Amino acid sequence: MLFSPQDKPTKRNSPQRRFSIALLLLLLGLISAACFPEHPQSTFDTAGPVAKSQLDLFYIIFWVAVIVFVVVEGALLYAVVRYRRRKGQGIPAQTHGNTPLEIAWTIVPALILAAVAIPTIMTIFDNARTPDTEDTVYVSVTGHQWWWEFEYFDKSELDKEEADLKRVKSGTLKTQDVYQPVPYVVTANELHVPVGRPVGVILRSDDVIHSFWIPKLAGKVDLVPGNRNTMWFQADKAGEFLGQCGEFCGIAHAHMRFMVIAEDESE
Repeated sequence: MLFSPQDKPTKRNSPQRRFSIALLLLLLGLISAACFPEHPQSTFDTAGPVAKSQLDLFYIIFWVAVIVFVVVEGALLYAVVRYRRRKGQGIPAQTHGNTPLEIAWTIVPALILAAVAIPTIMTIFDNARTPDTEDTVYVSVTGHQWWWEFEYFDKSELDKEEADLKRVKSGTLKTQDVYQPVPYVVTANELHVPVGRPVGVILRSDDVIHSFWIPKLAGKVDLVPGNRNTMWFQADKAGEFLGQCGEFCGIAHAHMRFMVIAEDESE
């Protein structure tokens, strides 16, 4: 059977092209839907000083990276257009490097990295220091397969444990004799904290590596078996903040979600 040229499907309207366009639009829609700050796990809608400092650091690194990208890609496009081979031209003269230019593009990136490192290190150290004030609430978080255990402690109990841990490091006390602090409240999968007060968190794991993450309040910190990590956060407004394990920890990893409920002191 013969077809006229008008009857043949054009490349512009081919099914494959329409499918590609539809798939691209779908991906753009999904990406756009994931960028709303109101999303429960968005890190762009911060509710505490730790998350805010980490977001500020992200913006610094992001805009520095944007500037570097624009400069590098601009130079690349300029070179491609300006020095492209034109019709009738022979092979260009061969060069073997440019020492001043090579020194410059070695020193400049090093200076950029050094400049970015300053706020990065400052943020890391600031977030690593739990505020030691009378208002600080202390909670021990233990990751289990597959749930979270939250224990609330008085500072005096934790000080006794800390003193014994120092004695273990010095060799004057055995690990099994370390003081075990006694909690005054124990909960599972729900962490209730007062608004406007720092929360000092001690992180432990009962089995495998977990990662404690409350996107709107603080970044991820790992819970490693046999190791004692610390972090802190603060909720500046009342509400419910979704948290989860940020490290694949087994077949039921998806069940390791928890809720941080920030409430007024009177409640």
